[in-house]
Amino acid sequence: MLRSIAWVLAAAWFGLYHALRTSGGRHVPLQGPVVVASNHQSYYDPFPLSLGTPRVMRFITWDAVFRWPVLGPMAAALGAFPVRLERPGRDSLEVAEGLLRGGGALGIFPEGGRADRGGHMDPFKPGAVRLALKTGATLVPATITGAWECWPRSRIWPRPGPMRVRFHPPLLVGDGVGEPRRDRERERELGLALEARIGRRVEAALRARGRRARLLSRPARGLAPLDLLPWGLAMVAPGGAATGLALAQLAWAAADLALVPQGVATKSIRDLLPVAALAVALGGVLSAPWAAAAALAAVGLAAARVRSRSRRWRRWATVLGVAAVAAAAVG
Repeated sequence: MLRSIAWVLAAAWFGLYHALRTSGGRHVPLQGPVVVASNHQSYYDPFPLSLGTPRVMRFITWDAVFRWPVLGPMAAALGAFPVRLERPGRDSLEVAEGLLRGGGALGIFPEGGRADRGGHMDPFKPGAVRLALKTGATLVPATITGAWECWPRSRIWPRPGPMRVRFHPPLLVGDGVGEPRRDRERERELGLALEARIGRRVEAALRARGRRARLLSRPARGLAPLDLLPWGLAMVAPGGAATGLALAQLAWAAADLALVPQGVATKSIRDLLPVAALAVALGGVLSAPWAAAAALAAVGLAAARVRSRSRRWRRWATVLGVAAVAAAAVG
């Protein structure tokens, strides 16, 4: 019961506050012992991993988390059990090994602690691979991206932002039967393969974040015909809303050029105000329902164009937005 409540609360929080998207959950077996090994970017990490697969997972979690007001009870309800990072005891390892030998699923973060290098991974410790080899469990790599941006160590409270979880195809550990003797060379090979599989995805996400940050930090563009569109519409279809949007557009353009720091919100407002003015003007002149729908489609496509990271999609959004505006005007 408590787990179901915690799962619903976590799903609502991460869906609304972080636009969480997960993929690859099919790689996590629904039966049999499995170790899900992931990079570690924030205190959040066990929750999005749990939401990404129907398999019930338990996590080895820092013992201090269980003393926190909200995360502690939720972590306990989702099946986490504590480990002391400064002195990991055999008790936690024995619980993890017993869970796997009983056919359970274990989530583990081989870095040991949260990464603190701008989201880049720390070197992996051998615990995840060792448990998989010892118990014959399936070893599934997983990648979490966006969590460091949402909740870095420097912040007390997480900020809103997108998070992504991806489960990768399992690594070939063995035939499902645990190895009675420790094979250090095999541990090292699997550990390097695990770290490389997860690291490639993390580094790709960090490079994409850097490109987006550079794009959003560019200086504001100068005044363009797009910025004067609301005034032209206010003259064609005079009214309080059209005139108000025209004033708002020029005021925001001036603030954008002189005062406001650049970012996604700043650039989005600058680009969307003229399209909003067009939609208002069309709504006042046209009465056909499909024409109003076309105007709204133009607004949505403009928003998609601003938010998209894909150059090809931005071109298509521009073309489709112009077509939607033309359809509304013809209607």
